[in-house]
This record gives sequence, C-alpha cells and structure tokens, in this order.
Amino acid sequence: MDEFQKQMYDVFAFETNTFLDQIETILMQAEQNEGDITEAVPEIFRIMHTLKSSSAMMGFNDMSKLCHGMENLFHFIRDEHPANLDTKKMTDLVLQYADYVKRNMQPESNENPSAMLQEIAAYLDTLKNAQNKPAQEAPPPTEPAASPASHEGEILVASFVSDCKMLSLRAYEIMTKLSKAVPGIAFVPDENAADGEALLAAKGLEILLPKNGDKAEITRIVSASPFISKITDKNSTAPAQSPTPAPAIQERRQDRSRSGTNMISVQTEKLDDIVNIAGELIIASMGAEHIRNSGTPEQMAQSLETLHAMILSMQDMALGLRMVSLKDLFHQMHRLVRSTAGQVGREIHFQMSGEDTELDKKIIENMVSPLQHLLRNAVDHGIESPEERIAAGKPPEGSIRLSAKTEGGQAILTVRDDGCGLNREKIISKAIQVGLLTQKQAQGMSDEAIFRLIMLPGFSTNKEITELSGRGVGMDVVNEAVRKLSGQIDIQSELGKGSVFTMQLPLTLTVAKVLLITAGDLITAVPMTSVVEVFAVQQEMVSRVNGVDTVLFAEKPYTVISIEDIFSVPKTPYEEGVMLLLNAGTEHYALYATKVIEEKSVVVKPIPKLFSSHDDLYGTTILGDGSVSLIMDATGMYKSFLRR
Repeated sequence: MDEFQKQMYDVFAFETNTFLDQIETILMQAEQNEGDITEAVPEIFRIMHTLKSSSAMMGFNDMSKLCHGMENLFHFIRDEHPANLDTKKMTDLVLQYADYVKRNMQPESNENPSAMLQEIAAYLDTLKNAQNKPAQEAPPPTEPAASPASHEGEILVASFVSDCKMLSLRAYEIMTKLSKAVPGIAFVPDENAADGEALLAAKGLEILLPKNGDKAEITRIVSASPFISKITDKNSTAPAQSPTPAPAIQERRQDRSRSGTNMISVQTEKLDDIVNIAGELIIASMGAEHIRNSGTPEQMAQSLETLHAMILSMQDMALGLRMVSLKDLFHQMHRLVRSTAGQVGREIHFQMSGEDTELDKKIIENMVSPLQHLLRNAVDHGIESPEERIAAGKPPEGSIRLSAKTEGGQAILTVRDDGCGLNREKIISKAIQVGLLTQKQAQGMSDEAIFRLIMLPGFSTNKEITELSGRGVGMDVVNEAVRKLSGQIDIQSELGKGSVFTMQLPLTLTVAKVLLITAGDLITAVPMTSVVEVFAVQQEMVSRVNGVDTVLFAEKPYTVISIEDIFSVPKTPYEEGVMLLLNAGTEHYALYATKVIEEKSVVVKPIPKLFSSHDDLYGTTILGDGSVSLIMDATGMYKSFLRR
C-alpha cells in the first residue's frame, strides 16, 4: 500500500467508524423513545448508501454487498412503512452488520458475509410478504502492498561504565540529545526495545549514523555523558534494512491502519485560533529581536513574559485539539448494556448524562475496557432478576446510570445501579478465607476499605463466574487501568439498594502537574494526583517494624519507601530530607526524598519500551535544562517495594 493509498484508507476507516457510531447512536436513542424509528430510517438509509459506495471504491467487495443488502432493507422500510416491522429484530440485525464491518475493515480480512446476507434477505422477504427485489453486485477489490523501512551508515558503539545504574535512563538521555542534533539517526536497542536493559548491559548502545552524519559531533555529544567508558567504531556499514526500528515502524502503521482511529474531527474555529496565535507569536518574536538589539533589560524581560504567555495559550489550544466528547463512548456502552441484559434476562433502564464532557482521546480509548467491566458487572451481578426485584419490593426493571462531569481540573465518571449492592459480610468472609485479613482486622475497617478488596486480582464472592463478568475477575482490570491513567476509583454501596463506582481521571495525559523531587542529585517527579501531603521528618518518628522502616504521621504508621534506594544513590539521614504521603490506590505510604524542588506542570512523554522492566514509572519529561526526568508511578513503586 503506497502512501496515497494509505491516506485514502485512513480517511475511509475514519469515516466508516464515524458512520457506524452514528447508526448505533440513532438506534439506541430510538429504543429509549419507545422503539419508534420512523424519523431515523431515512438517515440510516443514507448512511448505508454512502457506505456501500465508499467500500466498493476501496475494493471491499463483501462489505459493499452487505451494505447493499442493508440499503435494500431500509429502502423498503422507508417507502413501504411495513406494519409488521419488528424494531428489536431490525436493531439486532443492524448491530450485527456494524460488528461485521468493524471486524473486516482491513484489506486482508476475508470473513464470509453469506450467512448475514441470507438473514437480511429473509427478514426483508418477511416484510415484503413474498415481494421480491433484486440485489446488486459491487466492483472488485484492490490489493494492498507494504514496504519496509531501511537505514544505511556507520555504526558507533557507546559502552557504559561497569557500575552505571539505570542504564535505560542514561541511554535514553543520549538518544534524546542525538535525535535532536542529528536527523535520521537510529539506535540499537531503540526506545521501543522491550529487553533494552539487558542489551545495553551486554553490548552497549549501538548508534546508527545516517549518511553524511557528522561522526565527530556525535562522538562529542556521547562523550559528554559521565557514564560512558568508551566509544568504538564497528568499522562496518549498517544493513540495508535496520532490524530493530523497522518492525516498530511497521507495527505502528498496521495499528494505525487497523481502525482509522488516528484521526479525529476538529472544529475549524479551533484551527483558526491556533493560526491566529501563531501569527501573534511571529509578531512578538520580531519585537523581541528588536528589543534584544536596542532595548533595555526591563523591556527584554517584559517581551519574554509576553512570549511565554502566548506559548502557554498555544499549548492549551493544541491540547484542546485532542479533546473528544464522551458521546460515542457512552452510546457504545448503551449498546453493551442492551446486549448483556438480553443475554442474562434482565430488564434495564439505562440512563446517560454528561456525554458532552470532553477528555483527551487517549484517555477515552483506555477507558473502554474498564467501563465494559463495570457495566457488565452491574447488569449480571448488580441488578437482580425481575422476579427477585418484585419479591424485594422493587420495580421489575432495574436502573443503571452512566454519568460524567468535570470538577477541579478532573473528569468524574460514575456508574450507578439500584441493584442488590455489595455484601460486606460476604467480602470479609472471602478475605479471611484467602488470608487477606483476620476477623479482628475486619471489625476496624470502614465499608469503603472492605469494598476495595474486590479490586484485588482474582477476588470474587460469586459462587459461579459467568462468561460475561464476575466481581473481582474484572475489577482488578478496572483498578489497574484507572491507575495507569493516574486516576482513582471509589466505591460506595448499600446492601439491597445498589452501588456507585466513581472514577476520577485527568482531562489529558499530555500535560500533568507533578512535584519535582530529588534522589541525591537526580531530579525525578511524582504526579500531584498521588500526593496527599508533604511533611518534614525527625529520626525519632521512624522505627523498624518487621524489618521495614515505618514513620508515624498524624498518629498513623506508614511504610517508608526511599526514592534514594530506588535510584541507588547514597542515602541521607531522614531528618535531612522530606516525606511525601502518597496514595497508592488501596494503600497509603511515605516516600522519602532528598528534597522537594517545586510543583510544576510538565509535558508527559510516554514510557519507551526500553523501560519495560520498570513498572514503577508513569512517564518521562524533559526539564528546562534539557535533561530527562522520570515521572514515578505511586502505585507501581509500592508494588515493586512489596516484591522485594
């Protein structure tokens, strides 16, 4: 598939996904409107006609046939208004069609649509009462082709000193500096290498120079690192196809082509605002240049403040381009609830609010699985059967509400049901059975602390685990996903009344507020969402309990984890440093740091696969002096500590 074909495919996949989401939204809204789809039929017919044409143009022959079959169905419904229309049957049929299209939007897909075509034709025949209308064929498909990436040039090998700690971090710093200075440079292992730490220790960092690359400048930059013992020249030419970068590039392209989700719709007003501020920045920079040549220091300082304010404004606008409403996600969840309720024999009234709330597209993508788990659990285990509800004095139809809002710079997502609620005594009994706590410990625990036990891996109070859900089987997945997004989840429940699961999430993963701290001379960071309190400590506040340092703060004991131990730097006495009380999901602990620098908003970069062996990292960021700083994950640090 050449570049032009790939661009065409990306547009096709994006538009197709958008149309399918639109169809699902129309059908779910129609079901809430007592199943009346009269007003929706012309719109669905138009979408089917468009999908038939676009899939034929892209060479998806089977998909085009299927779209044509659905187009015939809605053409008949639109024109004939059949009295025997079973809207539930028709909705199920359309949702099956949408699933088929989503599964088969790749050129290599070959799922046979014959069974579905026959089902559509049979349903149409039922509506026609023995009337027959012919079908159409679609044009033949085109075959894609892929081409590998390549790299040529000399190879330098940077070897690290034998006692170098955090090889991944040192190598990543070198990669960052060289990538900025030398376009086209590559590395083995690169930042996507899952086993990078072992390769660095065994062979060092291989630096693949581009053609006409300035070897002297590259050597100078690498030599500036205090952790490099030597730089050698392999005196050979790199292979025509670079073995490490190519698969990563190809994988990213395949992932992007798979669903077309690399595109989002952007309001033109947002683009206009960015263009306008870009123009203002050019004018301001010209003014700063003039002041530099002939102005005073005070004028220069004022000019820099103006530029800084404009850059922050542009940053906010750029981040706004990634913000997407929750509408599509919520309607996707509506369909899930509908399907699950039908499978387990529940009557559900599903409500949504706040679907216009906007979050970063990446956060929304990562919240699909957690919401699926919560809602499946709510339907399968939260809401009782109609008979059980009537016996308990409740209406036979259960209620589930999915809501969203923004509050204090965070997004609050809530799943609420009026089902049976969580049984505290059952949870305690299970926890005692598996050795998590004793009866005496349980008596002093709050309901919330007891309820949080269901989020431990494999914890379940159900005697049977269905194929759909199981409290504990999926709840640890929910908790882990929310944690990775630097969020928190809270549980409230009342036996016989229902449960409320509340998730607090950042609005974006691109910029985060962090607390910069040090481990010796090394600067690192902790997300502010995990910081409960910062306090000074005296040596007498720390004692040794079961071989672990414990600090007494606000009359409560907390396990102490030292950031200096994590980074293997010389340890300082506790009274010379500072303690951070951190929230690690179900636990709190104290993190000891050499000192606290400041609270700061930073641009968060994803964790390279080079750091895959370090599950205590949240991300990386570049500081003002150009150095790389690791952003630590509060829960990850605690889990790593427990494994030692």
